[in-house]
Amino acid sequence: MLSRTADCIYWMSRQIERAENYARLLDVLYQMSLLPGVLDREALRAPLTISGTEALFLSQGELLTIDNLMRFCTLNPRNPSSIYSCLKTARENAHVVRGSITGEMWETINATWLELRDMNRERQSAQGYRHFLDWVKERSHLFRGVTFGTIRRNQAFNFSRLGSFLERADNTLRILLVQASSVTEGISSWEILLRSLSAMESYREIYRDRMVYEDVAELLLLDVSFPRSLHACVMEASQTLELINGPAGLDTRRICAELLANLRYNHISHVLTSGLVPALINYLATLSSLGSSVQSAYLEGV
Repeated sequence: MLSRTADCIYWMSRQIERAENYARLLDVLYQMSLLPGVLDREALRAPLTISGTEALFLSQGELLTIDNLMRFCTLNPRNPSSIYSCLKTARENAHVVRGSITGEMWETINATWLELRDMNRERQSAQGYRHFLDWVKERSHLFRGVTFGTIRRNQAFNFSRLGSFLERADNTLRILLVQASSVTEGISSWEILLRSLSAMESYREIYRDRMVYEDVAELLLLDVSFPRSLHACVMEASQTLELINGPAGLDTRRICAELLANLRYNHISHVLTSGLVPALINYLATLSSLGSSVQSAYLEGV
């Protein structure tokens, strides 16, 4: 497979996963905003901090309110991290590689873009933010299901899965880092984090009614049975890299294997020895190195 084709498929899947993850966080924040006294400024800043767009938002001269935040993060074409921008970029990548993906995959992502393109603030306001965010998540689920159900288990499939799992792992770490770095503490803020990752049911099943950050960190970092944990995502990425193989990816597979071993044979008490924030920063740095290695080993060149 040409590296340019692999690059487009990889980033197509990453951008769709990114749009879904963004929608998850915004959905929970919007729900919490409906409860008096629950949503504070630190929680409102979370999507901007995660995406690195806080300076861009502030440059618009708007107050940080839930409505302004939702408009900026959903349909704003000038925001490179908005849901609009993510799905637009995903569709552009899919268009380049139409011959390497199935017709159903292209039709799904193209239909998503066409419907999004016709969306405006008035229509969004009339339908409600939750309706829009649920639609984004459903379209992401549909694309992922169509991909899994229609494409051959070839290199296109492998690069698509690799992009999805690396993006999902990165999102889990960034959401957890934002909460761990926040000066605001309390049960509600940890619940926002868990609900944004659809992890509340899994958390309650394991830890019952107690809500402490050590247990949240253990679930989201080390629990391989939870599909959005760092451990689960890195394991899937490692297995996918073995299928891609090739001598150019030796360093990439080594970085991934070392990270997987760290997660597999670690305990949350050891992870938190120096504190949660330093641990998350280290994991993010390793994941960034893994992403850079994937880029240089497989996605650059002709």
